[in-house]
Amino acid sequence: MNKLNIIYISIILVLFFFGYYFFRLDDTFIFYKYAKNIAEGNGYVFNIGEKVNATTSPLYTLILAFIYWIIKSFFNDSFVIIGNLVSITSILLILYSVKNIFNDNVKFYWFAFVFLAMPLLKFGFGMETHLNLAIIVFSVFLYTKEKYLLAAVFIAFSILARFDSILFAGIIFLHYIIKNKKLPPLPGIIIFVVIVSSWFIFSKLYFDSYLPTTISAKLSQSDLGLFGPGLIFLTNSTRVIPGGYLTVSAILVMVLFSPIYIYLQRINIFKNDGILIIIVWSVTLFITYAFIINAPPYQWYYTPFAIPVAILSAISLSEIIKKDKWQKIVFALLFISACVLPIKNLIQGYNPKYKNFFRAAEWLNNNAPDGSLLAVDDIGILGYYYNKGKLIDALGLINPEVPKHLSQKDFDWFLTHFKPEFIAHEYPKIQLHLRGNEKIFWQNYTAIKIFESRREKIAIYKRHHE
Repeated sequence: MNKLNIIYISIILVLFFFGYYFFRLDDTFIFYKYAKNIAEGNGYVFNIGEKVNATTSPLYTLILAFIYWIIKSFFNDSFVIIGNLVSITSILLILYSVKNIFNDNVKFYWFAFVFLAMPLLKFGFGMETHLNLAIIVFSVFLYTKEKYLLAAVFIAFSILARFDSILFAGIIFLHYIIKNKKLPPLPGIIIFVVIVSSWFIFSKLYFDSYLPTTISAKLSQSDLGLFGPGLIFLTNSTRVIPGGYLTVSAILVMVLFSPIYIYLQRINIFKNDGILIIIVWSVTLFITYAFIINAPPYQWYYTPFAIPVAILSAISLSEIIKKDKWQKIVFALLFISACVLPIKNLIQGYNPKYKNFFRAAEWLNNNAPDGSLLAVDDIGILGYYYNKGKLIDALGLINPEVPKHLSQKDFDWFLTHFKPEFIAHEYPKIQLHLRGNEKIFWQNYTAIKIFESRREKIAIYKRHHE
């Protein structure tokens, strides 16, 4: 049975790699743009000459840059492949770590199939998400094996992979104190502080800021009401997660059923320190995202919760379904479920936003005068491919002066201040934060080119000559 399971898992990962090659989130290209500039000697910048950090993960950016620097002579435009390879490697590290944390083959295979069948994984491809999760889970594995110094290195790396991992670092720090009634080993603390502080010192010296612009820019999007009122991380989940209500309902059933079953059966899962730490971290992260900061509902923000859901499901299902025959049937069904999304992506090809933005950048590169300023509110794909001038961002990721005007509802400031020659944006509706006063906008700009893919449209708007 183990050989069959390994074959299943291998097929799923191969499909993930090839299927999600075509699934290209705009934000992934923010990392690719920074990494390309680093590898080509332009510095840690998006627009050349502008030292603004719009990346949430310096570690992921530097890994991309390093791999690209090695292979760029052979493969010039290889970032999507590199990003997917990092994701696949990260998923393998997650599986390896959880296998050792469980130390139980049956529970591990239940975890593996439930985890890989989660549609939430799709949105981590090309992002820092899978790398961050892999480092977190691997850190837990090292910690449970009492390899504290090495664990300290990877806990520090987890923060550099995604800054909100400071929650994870705090939880594992408190766990050690509560369990051992003393502070962690001093060398481990020093290693952690040196690694983390090294980045923040560099960040302050290079960018004149400790934190990336993404934190203020993306949280300001909640204030703008771009995703509706209320607890937007919760209310938008059915809209952004593949499968909508069906997927969210299935996850809720697993989240509610598994703990109840585990409690009724008196299964003490928290004797396992690794599981305890992962569950506490996941709950803390969820509360932070959903209730404390009311995070905008970007799809990859939901991906981390695939791990605790799969862990709880593995524990309960391994107790309920013990017969080998039924395990094979359920594993086969989960295998099919895991294959659906990547196969669908293979059939559909490139996502429509990528196709439209790529075509827009190509058209601008052929028709825009050198030095033309391009305004957008999705900077990734257009920023990566557009080569006639600089980008400016209506949401402020690469223009840190923008969010304060957005928070003051001063929507006219952006276009009045920058006066971009071109705007690339959805069509026909133009978001308020980009256009400002609609009458003034149409007095100054005209849609000159429209691109469409699978009923999604974007237009290039050109500024009138004054």
